[in-house]
Amino acid sequence: MEFRDCVTTRRSNRSFLPDMIPAEQILYCIDAARMAPSSLNSQPWKYIVINDPQLKNKVANCICDPLLQSNMHARQAPVLLIVVSCMPDNANPLTRTAIKKFGSPQYDIGFSVQTLCLAAADIGLGSCVMNTIRKKNRLRELLDIPTDLDICLAVALGYPAEEEPVAQQRKALEEVCSFNCFDPLHKN
Repeated sequence: MEFRDCVTTRRSNRSFLPDMIPAEQILYCIDAARMAPSSLNSQPWKYIVINDPQLKNKVANCICDPLLQSNMHARQAPVLLIVVSCMPDNANPLTRTAIKKFGSPQYDIGFSVQTLCLAAADIGLGSCVMNTIRKKNRLRELLDIPTDLDICLAVALGYPAEEEPVAQQRKALEEVCSFNCFDPLHKN
């Protein structure tokens, strides 16, 4: 798929076919995600792939909130990715301090996850990023995630059940861009 087509057609999918995703396709997406830029090249991400159906159901129960009906599609997706923030054990203490003080791991992880989602769209997979994880402590226990690491996001991954996602309305370019100063006529 051409890059521009990938960007303009990619949507969050909340309905997936039950078909399993080959490991090669999952790794294709994560390989693209690892190429994302990061502060001081810290690469503060770790992707945990959940594709065992029994474990995936337990993980989905940590992500879903039946009362609010949020993230319920996590149960339907054949693969869940758990994204953990991992600061590098850099031998240079100045670099490590700089990353902690000036780095922005949440933005770096956002770049990485967006790249993963675009890679998924490129090969015909659907994805949905979920940033509300209801039971982080239980999830940490299930996946043996050390307590000093932050569980940031989950990504549902699978073949979309819908043929064509509905196009989302986007603001016009002139509403989101101005040159050399802020344009007060377009502040919303």
